[in-house]
Amino acid sequence: MIGEIRLTAKTAGDIWAIFGWMCTGSGLIWGYLSDRLGRRKALLWNNGIISLSVLLPLLLYEPFIMGFSAFLFGGTFLGTVTVVAASVGDQIGERRASVYGLVTLIHGIGQFFGDDLRWVSKRFDGSFQLTFIVSLTGFLLCLILTAINKKG
Repeated sequence: MIGEIRLTAKTAGDIWAIFGWMCTGSGLIWGYLSDRLGRRKALLWNNGIISLSVLLPLLLYEPFIMGFSAFLFGGTFLGTVTVVAASVGDQIGERRASVYGLVTLIHGIGQFFGDDLRWVSKRFDGSFQLTFIVSLTGFLLCLILTAINKKG
């Protein structure tokens, strides 16, 4: 944010602080919501909001928009993991620990390679725009697959 869109270090730090603070409660909030709304509806809302949070920085570079994006992203980031864990617990019987372990492994692989691919993107086109586009595509794919899956 400092180099690409010319935010001050303090503003960029404040935006990351917003993300961090929102992450602290997002798992609890989304766990509660998924218990009340159902796993599928909670995941639809979660994926919709997280998609919006990634779309905003692609469209507007204003500090307020970046902060709002961080607010939305932080408020949904750990909630995704929480709702997926609850869904695995609901749908898989005795093998739920090994299935959730596999889900966690896949998530970790994405986290690991995502960081490296972000820098490849930065070197390729000089910005992080491609990284946001790839992320948005992934989140929208999750949203579509969740919408298509009527079983829950």
